[in-house]
Formats: sequence, structure tokens, C-alpha cells
Amino acid sequence: MTQPAFEWSSGLQMPVAPSSHPIARHTSATGAQLAAEVAGRLGLQYLELLDRVGEASDHQAARTLGVGLSSINSTRSRLDRWVIESGRVDRVQWPSKRWTERARWRRRTPAEIRQWDQAHAEQPAFEMEHA
Repeated sequence: MTQPAFEWSSGLQMPVAPSSHPIARHTSATGAQLAAEVAGRLGLQYLELLDRVGEASDHQAARTLGVGLSSINSTRSRLDRWVIESGRVDRVQWPSKRWTERARWRRRTPAEIRQWDQAHAEQPAFEMEHA
């Protein structure tokens, strides 16, 4: 896969790894740019999945969308305003006969989004960035 060209003027806002080597900085910046593009598409696909199925565990979403579990976790974290636990869990038995529970997630209703907005509007900017 070839890396897309990077527009250096936008690189100031990218999370670029510090390095004294120009190639390393460029690679970090182009990787961050591509990750931002992929993250946006994955976020839309995740929300469309929840609209279609109602609720899903992270494992179901990862399988359905064909991405890793960590990608679903970070996507759901970024979509905190629009996604909430449904209150239901899937119980899964492992080959060792032990059980685990996996939370299911759903879209927030418009009323829940307004509630979320009100709760977060009262937080200072620093707390919102680190919540």
C-alpha cells in the first residue's frame, strides 16, 4: 500500500510523533491522517450498524464490520455522545468452561443526547478533554 501525499500545512494539528528524522515525522503524520479518515468512516458504519440491528456487543460489531476489537472500542469511545450501554449483556462460555459477559451498546435517543449535552456543557473544558 502506498501512503497518500501529506499536506504539511494541516500537519500542525496532527498527533505526530516527535523525531529529529524528517522521514519518521512524515510517516507518523501520514499515518495519523489516514487513521483519521478511516476512523470517520468506521464511526458512520458503526452507527449505521446500531441503527440496523438495534444493539450489539463490541465483538459482534467487530465481526460484522470486519475490524479489530480495539478499533470498535476506540470508535465507541469517540461516539460517546451518541452511544450508550443498552443494559443487556451477552454471556459467553469459553472452552475452559468459564463465563464472560459482554455489554451490548445502542444509539442514544434524542432525549438522552440532550441530557448528555446538558451534563457535559457544565464541565470545564479540561475535564471534558480528560473524561
